[in-house]
Amino acid sequence: MARRSIHTSDPMDRSNSARGRRKEDHAGAAVELRAMLNGKVISPNDLGYDAARRIWNGAIDHHPALIVRCGSVGDVQAALGTARKHHLSVTVRSGGYDWAGRSIRDGGIVIDLSAMRRVTVDPQARTATLQGGATAADTLAAAEAHGLAAVNRKHWHGWLHPCRRAMAL
Repeated sequence: MARRSIHTSDPMDRSNSARGRRKEDHAGAAVELRAMLNGKVISPNDLGYDAARRIWNGAIDHHPALIVRCGSVGDVQAALGTARKHHLSVTVRSGGYDWAGRSIRDGGIVIDLSAMRRVTVDPQARTATLQGGATAADTLAAAEAHGLAAVNRKHWHGWLHPCRRAMAL
């Protein structure tokens, strides 16, 4: 029996032609975001795109349509609104330490919170409020400034789990 080849359009196709289409398809979203943000928008046409899309696990090689480096809550809101308007999937990168690369995917918008690292400590309540990009080191430093030590639930490799951003001090 002879094998037949069926050609279909694969949205996750990483060929050069697919990347070229992806760049064109999302140029409008990039222009809109650049006009609205305080942070930075990085597209596949920009210098630094390859460095911005990489994570520590070199086996992960995803190509998002846009990377939005947010500097404020307003930037996050603008990125989400633009993603909704342009029907783009969204992933969120906080510390960038997820081994499986779930913080960055092909074809969508990556909302990069790594610049949003503010930690606010309430010494009387013995609590801390963290922005999405805050690391365990940021939390420990903020707690120490008030004579407190941060106690957190840890991920198996010792980093702060992104879903556990509330801290007891």
